[in-house]
Amino acid sequence: HYDYGRQGTSTTYILQKILTKLEESYHVFTTPTGFGAVFLAIFSVTRPGDEIIVADPVYSPTRLLTEKFLKEFNIKTIFYNPSDLKTLEKNITNFDTVILGVGEDGHIASLFPDTVAINDTENFYVSNEVNILSKWRVTATFKLLKEVDNVYLLVTGNNKKEILKSIMNNGNTSANKLINERKKTILITDQEI
Repeated sequence: HYDYGRQGTSTTYILQKILTKLEESYHVFTTPTGFGAVFLAIFSVTRPGDEIIVADPVYSPTRLLTEKFLKEFNIKTIFYNPSDLKTLEKNITNFDTVILGVGEDGHIASLFPDTVAINDTENFYVSNEVNILSKWRVTATFKLLKEVDNVYLLVTGNNKKEILKSIMNNGNTSANKLINERKKTILITDQEI
């Protein structure tokens, strides 16, 4: 029995099951709107007393959610100008936890081999051209990631078996560089080690 509308439909239920299998994940949630997806993503990781950082030209419903609604839950939103990364550094008051996925080549946080961000020791964030993707990205640098209290590296999926071996054997990856520069980094994986 299904209720149609916001609770989902038989179609969305089946889609969630298919995506769970395709993504090799524990569970997938689908939402009926983009705003629903934004809401779910933000509320799944924030708690009262948290601060989140949002780019100033954000999608207007997201601005409304972050600027007005989160206040009622004692969650502070800080907006930054993505054209001026110094505004990002200036507005961070407490950056205590970061969760980073590890790519198949061992990159983390758009810290790809042969990019400007890899060797930047002066900035917390940089605008970084990722040649293998032909895209520009704003990324945290090792300078910032070394100072965060809690760093979790997620290495999941069968396609990550080889890079996990490399990380465990102190390979030459961005993940290893971060691990070697920190006192403690927690590795989370669904693979046998």
